[in-house]
Amino acid sequence: MGTLGSLLVGFGYFFLLFGALRFLQDQFKVLDGTLSWIPYLIVVCCALVIALTLWRIVSGTAAPAEGHEVREQSATRQQLEASIARCCRARRTSMS
Repeated sequence: MGTLGSLLVGFGYFFLLFGALRFLQDQFKVLDGTLSWIPYLIVVCCALVIALTLWRIVSGTAAPAEGHEVREQSATRQQLEASIARCCRARRTSMS
């Protein structure tokens, strides 16, 4: 299902960019003639921004923000249950 979803999202971005190109060509008549390449340039730049953004998200190469440390994300179920129990006990004692 993940591959099919990725393909559909890719087709969606393609049609979104194609629609943006047609919109720019239709709405801005000043871009006809010798300036007809400008809508293509705008759409290619948008496609590059989308591709680079998705690449950074998928590859995980973005550095953590300053002041934020990378946390271990593989907490076990027992650790989570213990954390929730501590939180509930602390709330009960503070409400009493």
